[in-house]
Amino acid sequence: MSVPKIVTGVLSDQARFSVDLKGDYYFVGGGNAGGYGILIKEEYKDVVPLKFLVALLNSSLLDWRLKQLSTEFEGGFYSYARRFIKDLPIKLPSTDEEKALAEEIEITVDEIIDLLKKHYEVKALWEEWSGKLGKRKLTLKKLIETWERGVGRLPQERLFFTNIRTLSDEETEYDGFELEMRDGTLRLLGREGDILMPVLELEGEEELLEHVYFSVLSLLESKRKVKTLGDILSKTEVPTIDGDPLETKRIILKIKEDANVKHLTSFMKLMKEKEIYLDALVFKLYGLSKEEARLVLESLGKNQEYIEKVLDHL
Repeated sequence: MSVPKIVTGVLSDQARFSVDLKGDYYFVGGGNAGGYGILIKEEYKDVVPLKFLVALLNSSLLDWRLKQLSTEFEGGFYSYARRFIKDLPIKLPSTDEEKALAEEIEITVDEIIDLLKKHYEVKALWEEWSGKLGKRKLTLKKLIETWERGVGRLPQERLFFTNIRTLSDEETEYDGFELEMRDGTLRLLGREGDILMPVLELEGEEELLEHVYFSVLSLLESKRKVKTLGDILSKTEVPTIDGDPLETKRIILKIKEDANVKHLTSFMKLMKEKEIYLDALVFKLYGLSKEEARLVLESLGKNQEYIEKVLDHL
C-alpha cells in the first residue's frame, strides 16, 4: 500500500530528510547502512503536514540538536536512527503568528521541490545531449593540463578555461564535495565535517563551465569512490565534440534551447537561497534571537556568508 512519508538514511554527515508525497518508495537493509520512513500519527496529520515536518527536520536548528543527542562516527557522520530523532522538539504552531510562519514554511518547501524538479530535468537533458554529441571524453585533469601548456601560447578559443586556481593538494581526503557557480567561476568545495573550504576554482565561458559542472556532478552522484581532489581530476569525464571547446559549447546551447532557460545551474543557486530562508523561518518559529541563531550556525561550522544571509532574514 502506498503511504506518504518522510524518508531518511540512518548514517549521514547532516540532515537529509526527503518527503515521499505519493508513497512510492520502500526500503531494504537496516542498521547504520539502511534507511527508514517516518509517518505522522493520525491525530497529528491535520496539525503537522509532511512538508512542514520535513522542513523542521532538515533545519540547522534541529540538526544542531540531533548532533547533541546522537552518536558520532568517524568522518563526521552521525546516526539519524529513530532512537535519536524521537526526542527532537517539534514545534506545533498555536498562535496566529506561528501559523503564518508554518504556512510560509510549507510554501517554501514547495518552491524548493519545484526547483529540484527543474534541476533534474536539465540534468537529464545534459545526459541525453552529452551522449549524442560528446563522443570524445576527456578527464578534467587532461583539460587542466591542456590549459597549463596552452595558456599564453594557444588562442583562448582553443582552451576550456581562462584561469585556474588550485587551492588544495591532490592527496588530502575530504568528507564530501559540493559545487558552486558564481560570478563566472566554478568552485569545487571540499567538506571537512560541517565546514566547506575551496579546493579548485575554474574561470571561463559560462557554457563551458556549466558543462564541466554537470560532468563533475555526474561523478559525485555516482557510486565511485571520490575522496580527494586527485579523484575529482582523474575520474571526472567531460564529454567533448572532438576535444574542441567551441564545438563542445553546442551541447549546452542545445540544452538551453530545449529547456528554455538561460542558465543551467541557476535552479540550484535559487534552491540554496530558499534553504537559507527556510532556516531563518524555523529559527523564527522556535523564537530564537539573532545571537542564538548565530551560535547554532557557528557550532555547525556554517560559513560566515551563509550565517549572515540567515541572520538578514531574522
